[in-house]
Amino acid sequence: MMRSRQGGGRSEQYDEIDAQVPDAVQHGWTEFARTGIPQSPDERPWPATAASTPWITSLGDTVRSLPVENGSVTRLIHSLRTAAAPASGDRA
Repeated sequence: MMRSRQGGGRSEQYDEIDAQVPDAVQHGWTEFARTGIPQSPDERPWPATAASTPWITSLGDTVRSLPVENGSVTRLIHSLRTAAAPASGDRA
């Protein structure tokens, strides 16, 4: 549970939205451990992701799932991983 904290001579107050973030993370991890499928507190499963359709779950003032834009760095990393992967018949 989040409470106000003292530090550096100032006090920060956490509001209800701030309290929702750790609750959402805890719920997601608990559901993942229990079922293998992380879910938002409203029971929506977090979307599955793949290299071709990447998604993230954003925890901010709201919990929402967003597509990840495949920028040039992401494409480069994916191409390097693909090139480094052994062929399906090869043994390590």
